[in-house]
Amino acid sequence: MSTDENRAWHSHATTEVANELTAHTENGLSEQVAATRAQEHGPNELKAFLKKAKDQHPQATGGELCVQVWERFEIDLSLSRLNELLHAEGLSNAPGRPHKGSTPEMSSAAEREVDNAGAFFPLWAR
Repeated sequence: MSTDENRAWHSHATTEVANELTAHTENGLSEQVAATRAQEHGPNELKAFLKKAKDQHPQATGGELCVQVWERFEIDLSLSRLNELLHAEGLSNAPGRPHKGSTPEMSSAAEREVDNAGAFFPLWAR
């Protein structure tokens, strides 16, 4: 197998591809190899695409982003892997927290929702 950019990498065994690309199947690339490849080949297009997509549509769902990734790169990206990428790039919010750029109206609405958060507990639990 030769390192050809037009090669159908998905049709080969994982270990064969990893060996050809000098990557480790468990740990990925070392920081040094990743930095060298970034200099040689440019930035990670997938990460740049996700950043641009989130900048344009901050409220885009994971499912919507997975579809966009498929349409652009033909990569079947799982939601968990997408979330890992978004989190690593600082493009995700902590679960249950408003977006960092939230407006005061959003904050007061969120506070009102929390005011009654314990209303569903039975009396014996208090």
